[in-house]
Amino acid sequence: MSSDDVRQNALDRYKFLESPEDPELNALVSLCAEHFSVPVAAVCFVETRSLWLKARFGLEIKESNRQGSFCDEVLKLNTPLVIEDATRDTRFSGSPLVDGPEGFRFYAGIPLRTPENVTLGTLFLLDRTPRQFTEKMIEQLTTFSKQVIREVLII
Repeated sequence: MSSDDVRQNALDRYKFLESPEDPELNALVSLCAEHFSVPVAAVCFVETRSLWLKARFGLEIKESNRQGSFCDEVLKLNTPLVIEDATRDTRFSGSPLVDGPEGFRFYAGIPLRTPENVTLGTLFLLDRTPRQFTEKMIEQLTTFSKQVIREVLII
């Protein structure tokens, strides 16, 4: 079974995509954005072709295409991903997410893993200006990601 199939089975089992918005999860994402002083933070669950933003701060969209996304790259690597300036990253320069005056330059994302080690998606931060992100900040974002998993799985 592929990792996409395993992830989809977990999403279906937990019924994340069918559940209503969670005010506590939105509050946690808002706190995360405030903590890192970024305009955008979100929890993203990843299906085969789509990204579902289950909780978000600073974004209106609820769904996006998976292909070529920052979150898709986190799933491929299955490790934290920090892109301090996306215009200098060949994977994303030229992307509609990056190009233009309103494009995103900074991304930091952490895989969201269940206790069974299934990666459901990401907790991510975005900014329209490049920025540095330290190892300490990655540790802090990882701590937030564990809180997200506790909230969504009610552990």
